[in-house]
Formats: sequence, C-alpha cells, structure tokens
Amino acid sequence: PTSANLLAFVIQSAVLVLVGSPLPGLLGIRSPRARLAYWRALLVACLLLPFVQPWVPLAVERSTPVQVAAATETVAPPAVSTGSAPLVRSVRRTWLPAFDATEIAAAGIAVRGAWMVLALAMLSRLRRRARLLDPRPASVDDAALLVGADAEFRVAASRTRPATFGLRRPVVIVPDDFSQFTEDEQKAIACHELTHVRRRDWLHHLLDEALRTVGWFHPAAWWLTRQMRLCREQVVDQEVVRRVGARKPYLDALVRLASPARGAVLVPAPLFLGRTHLSDRIALLLKEVRMSRPRLVLSFIAMTIVLLVAGRAAIAAFPLHAGPAEPAVSQAASPQVAPGAVRPGQAPGAPRPGQVVPAPQTPKRE
Repeated sequence: PTSANLLAFVIQSAVLVLVGSPLPGLLGIRSPRARLAYWRALLVACLLLPFVQPWVPLAVERSTPVQVAAATETVAPPAVSTGSAPLVRSVRRTWLPAFDATEIAAAGIAVRGAWMVLALAMLSRLRRRARLLDPRPASVDDAALLVGADAEFRVAASRTRPATFGLRRPVVIVPDDFSQFTEDEQKAIACHELTHVRRRDWLHHLLDEALRTVGWFHPAAWWLTRQMRLCREQVVDQEVVRRVGARKPYLDALVRLASPARGAVLVPAPLFLGRTHLSDRIALLLKEVRMSRPRLVLSFIAMTIVLLVAGRAAIAAFPLHAGPAEPAVSQAASPQVAPGAVRPGQAPGAPRPGQVVPAPQTPKRE
C-alpha cells in the first residue's frame, strides 16, 4: 500500500539522517566545503533509498480446495496477506485512523507550492518597487572586479537585509541605509552578494525550496536544507575574506546587519544573513579551518561505512512492499467440483468440461 510505503520511507530516511548528522562533528570536519559535500551526499542517499533496496512482495495465502456441491454455492476468493503485519501499519492505524497519508502529503504539497508562487510574485514586486542604486558607489564596482560577476543593485524602501535573486537578470537588494556603511563594508557586502551570483546560489536555493515543498512533512528535509544553506553562506564568507584581504570590515558588516530592527526579504531569496547563523559564521571566520586531505578521505570513508550499516538496518526493520508475488487467484486455489455436481452458472443437463458426449445415432431403415 502507498501509505504504508510512504511511512516506511520516512522512517528509513529519518534513521539515516539521525545517524549521519553528528558524524562530521565527531570526526572533526570543520571545512564548510567538505560539510556541504557531505550534506548533499546524505540528501542524495535519502532520495535514492526507494531505488536501491529490494521491495518485499506481499505473500499470498493459498486457499484450500472448495468442493462445489450445487449451482447456488459461491466460491470465496483467496485471501491476500502481508504475513506478519509490519510496525508501520500499526503506527498508521494509530496515528491516521481516518485519513490517508498520501492525501495529506498531496494537500501539503499543494499548499507549499502555492506559497512558493506567492513568494516569487512578491519578489518580482519588490524588484519593481526598489529604486536603482544610482549613482553606484565605487566600492560596488571594485567588488564586481574582484569577484568577476555583476548584477543590478537596487535599494529597498526599508532597512532590510541584503538579498540576491534571479538567474538571467540577477538583482541585489540592499537596505536604504546602504550609503551610510563605510566603503570597506559596502565592498564586503557587494562581494558577498556577487559571489552568490557567480556561484548561481539562487538556483540551489530554489531547489532547496522545491525539496521542502515535496517533503514538507519530513523534518529531515528541513534540517538538511538548513545545514546546506549554512554551509553555502560559510563558503561565501571564506571566499569574500580571501578576496577582500581583511576580516574586520566583513565582521563589522555581519554584526551591523544582524540587528533585530532589520527585516528580511521574503524567502526564497538567499539572505545575506540569517540571525540563527550569526554565531556559527562568525566563529568559523575567527578560526583557521584546516584538515589534511588523507584525514578528510579517511573520514568520508568511515562516514560512508556507518551510513551503509544504518541504512541496511533501517531497510530490514521497515521494508517497502511491492505487489503480490502471485496472482490473486491461482490454479491451486481454483475450486474443485465433486463428481456429479453442477458448476456454478452451468445449466442443468449441460455437459461438464472434459465430458465426452456421444454422437446421436440415426435409426436404420428396414
């Protein structure tokens, strides 16, 4: 059944994420690039679970032969059973007694999809209402030369946080007090946003939102996408500091934009700063993150082995079920007719299947 398989898949992927989430910290992996690659690999592993595991066929119970004694008797069809009822079925009967899990999931996807359409419409409206940054500061031009990418800079009507969105015509939204930042801070902010443009992080952000829409009911989908967004921001932080050559202006810009008085542009635009990420990003910028390549490779091998063991255990405990292994009505379960009895639907006096009927004899003429 689809509902039981959906619940089994949710449990399998949840086990995989619960086991895999602490591994980078336990093995000392601090590099945001390595962590981003690991979270992506873990996400792909969860998505591939239904395709890399054997689906257990439903067992078919063979019915005992039924003796048909009269035309009025009916033959009961053989019962289809799954053997021992799996745990997911009992959980579903307990939690969802009156609803189908697939119907609830489809309704949530529709609501989330409508929200995404609304968010994109509001971003388009924000782009039209924001005024063009003119004259454009020299610090923004210097940032475009450093990064090797450019975009249209527009000023929001409020003190929001910077945001970047768009693929063919990317736009950077800066707060209305952008001109009050120092030149070094302006350069750092512009470098950050233009690095997002060069990396095409807007596309990645849209894919994250699509994944959250399809898996809105699964906490692992939200948690993994949040970790990937944090790692992307940390990768951009390190690249900006390397290009600018100074940490202090960038850290000052981070702290200044983290003010609670500043609003946030409606997602799904990748924000320059999320307040929940502030401590993680600043802590990483204040320390040197280095890890030898052999140790990194061994760490990934160890994490892969742990995830394989956890995945096999989750699949064995909560398997996915395919259709019946045999037809619902087999030859062994077909009814048997007693000698002299009439089959259901057979007219009285009609020959039975397999009965030899002698040819009529014509009388001889004398």
